[in-house]
Amino acid sequence: MIFLALFFVFSVFTVFYVIERSKHAVFVYADHLDEAVLTIDGTDVTLREFGYYIHEMEGYVQRQALIYDPDDPKKYWNTHYSAGMDSTYMFDYAKKTALANCVFDHVYANDARGEGMLLSPEGTEKAETETGMFFSGVSVAQREITGLTQEIVLDTEMRKALAAEYIRGFASREDVSGYGGTPAEVLSYDGAYYRQVILPKHTVEYHEDLIDHLRFGTITVNRAA
Repeated sequence: MIFLALFFVFSVFTVFYVIERSKHAVFVYADHLDEAVLTIDGTDVTLREFGYYIHEMEGYVQRQALIYDPDDPKKYWNTHYSAGMDSTYMFDYAKKTALANCVFDHVYANDARGEGMLLSPEGTEKAETETGMFFSGVSVAQREITGLTQEIVLDTEMRKALAAEYIRGFASREDVSGYGGTPAEVLSYDGAYYRQVILPKHTVEYHEDLIDHLRFGTITVNRAA
């Protein structure tokens, strides 16, 4: 009887030990490139594809960080902004913004396709140009880290261009007044009309188990040598 009790206690301890160890296991970014970060209207967005938004957002904030403190840009990334319920660290704010921008592009592009809209020749040309510019600003190391390819970046730029064309057409034919801003403002990723009217029509699933491991400010910038 005593043996069984001790065995039970040992088993419980072992289970908790394994769980705690798994929580603190080292996250290897490259091992998760083809896992879904988001699922938007039934379509997965993998970490590899989301790498576009990571690179763009980290690059944008890093430029500000280097102005803030050229010798230690991490200080800016670790800055905490107190704003009541919206209080957050810069690294977390950057992640939320990147996720929101990704959802924004997919949502509007999906609406465009749902209405049978195709990207214009001008939009296609712009997307191709933007793809070339993107790759000119990505180092070999950053490309290897994110797993980004020319095909993924072009697909993303085409989606962004289609979304932009759809928004322009939508703003010209729909009344979005009364939502506290210009059409460009209320239809933006944090605009009132987009968040209250358009976004609720779509299904967005956030895969927090993967998202929680993404520490912005350390993925394509400020990496240990």
